[in-house]
Amino acid sequence: MSDWGVHGARAAFQGIVEDLMRTLLEEHPTLLGEKDLSNLMDAGYCKDVLELNIANFALIRRREQGHMIQGHARYWKHVYAGEFYVCSQWWKDHHRSNAAALARFASSLAGMRPQHPGAPDLLRHIESLERYAASEDPSFPDGRQANSLGLAHNG
Repeated sequence: MSDWGVHGARAAFQGIVEDLMRTLLEEHPTLLGEKDLSNLMDAGYCKDVLELNIANFALIRRREQGHMIQGHARYWKHVYAGEFYVCSQWWKDHHRSNAAALARFASSLAGMRPQHPGAPDLLRHIESLERYAASEDPSFPDGRQANSLGLAHNG
């Protein structure tokens, strides 16, 4: 997970997302069925069902679609499992609600596959997402505040 004290809430939350997607797409890909993958590639599903606020983009897209949309990088450059890009449009104002939405999604996967070898990793991600979503100021758990650049400083 990213260093919360140096990079602030954005990097911390994005680190949680990257860890979750690494688990789902690379380490334990059988946690996701074909329908799950299809749904995660559907912007409407991600917005309306998962309730993700990621600028009307799908959570993942296939490598052949690229990570750029209309000349702008909207997906991280890292190709997960050699096949997928993951959306990079995680705006700070929506981090907590997106963390809650991802926790609900991961919880539904864990509920459907409780005996899966990846279930313990999934439960760890759920805990991180729920803790992030419930925190008052997820930027810096030690009480520091973010300056205008998102860097930590002591009040």
